[in-house]
Amino acid sequence: MGLQTYFSKFHENIKLNPSTKKELREKRDILIGILRDSRKLPSFEEFSQGSYGMFLGIKPIDDEEYDIDVGLRFNVNKDDYGPLEIKETIREILKGHTDYGTKIRKPCVTVTYKKDGEKSYHVDLVTYSYEDKDDHNSQMYLAKGTESSPEEVFWEKADPVALLDYIQDTVQDDTKREQFRRIVKYIKHWKKRKFSSSGHAEPPSIGINENEYPVIEKELESTVTKRNTGESLDEINLILEDTYPIELKQLPKNKRQLFTIKVSRNEGSVNGRHFSQKFIEATFNAVRSIRGRPAVNVFATTNPMNTLHISKRVFVTGNRANIDHLYVYQQRHDGIRRFSAKAHKIY
Repeated sequence: MGLQTYFSKFHENIKLNPSTKKELREKRDILIGILRDSRKLPSFEEFSQGSYGMFLGIKPIDDEEYDIDVGLRFNVNKDDYGPLEIKETIREILKGHTDYGTKIRKPCVTVTYKKDGEKSYHVDLVTYSYEDKDDHNSQMYLAKGTESSPEEVFWEKADPVALLDYIQDTVQDDTKREQFRRIVKYIKHWKKRKFSSSGHAEPPSIGINENEYPVIEKELESTVTKRNTGESLDEINLILEDTYPIELKQLPKNKRQLFTIKVSRNEGSVNGRHFSQKFIEATFNAVRSIRGRPAVNVFATTNPMNTLHISKRVFVTGNRANIDHLYVYQQRHDGIRRFSAKAHKIY
């Protein structure tokens, strides 16, 4: 069975199924109809945004919910309305529409639905205004803030439609566009496994910004070390030491005796969040040097930008025919930050 077949099966396991997407669309259309019929709001045009709008939705994990983001472009000037004014009206109109009610969040108004007696999915209604309502090419603004934090209520410059167009138009070829979408879904699934969804630990999906991960001038070469070289090659460890050091005692006890390859760019110290081409190339070469088609366990402290490029360079487009199975272990956030004993099988 070819490698692409495994990735295709993995994609089928994580993508949204047609019935779920249909259900989300139906709820969206019902809400938009209620808002329009209420006659309490200025006129608006709706559009799909976020993962749904870019065809990048994946199944939630653990206790997360399915969701759909809906942009509402109100035909108003931002100076004529406060950022919370329209959001509060939306909440009032939809009050009691579901058992869980409607909640104002910092970037949107959220309507939550239940299925089989439990929270199942929600619709995020995102409110926008114009600099000049008579010129729809003028600057758009996103209503940010909640009632509980009045000091953080403001109109934020935004261009959501241009963002969608940019991402959709960047890859013109249909086959390559579908491959691009699959890769993004793989990374999003990894992100959900890697980071806790509580608090601010999980980076937003759109938050992988190159400007936040500058290139290091005169960067040192990444080091590659090996231990337990006399052990069986049926199963090996691949340690990717990037922003934080990884010690042997952090690995599950039953994995510590395995043949281990460590790629490091920080020589055992806490490092900044930088894009590192040398680290990526060292990882690529380390994976390419693996012999015997073993199962590979990955233990990593890579930042999102390096993870993105390693995924594309090493685990998507690179030569991986010498790997039988690939497993990723999630690092805990307490104590000495051990890695979980349970792995996530990639293929």
